[in-house]
Amino acid sequence: MGRMFAVFFVACAISTVVMLVATSIYDPAAGKNIIVEAGEAV
Repeated sequence: MGRMFAVFFVACAISTVVMLVATSIYDPAAGKNIIVEAGEAV
């Protein structure tokens, strides 16, 4: 059971590092302009 959790956490750590590097190289929100407007009062 402990080995299963270790593999899970190591895989999570590796995927986190890969995604941090990927998003630092390629900005997925580049050129996007997201406008958030307030909703109506109820």
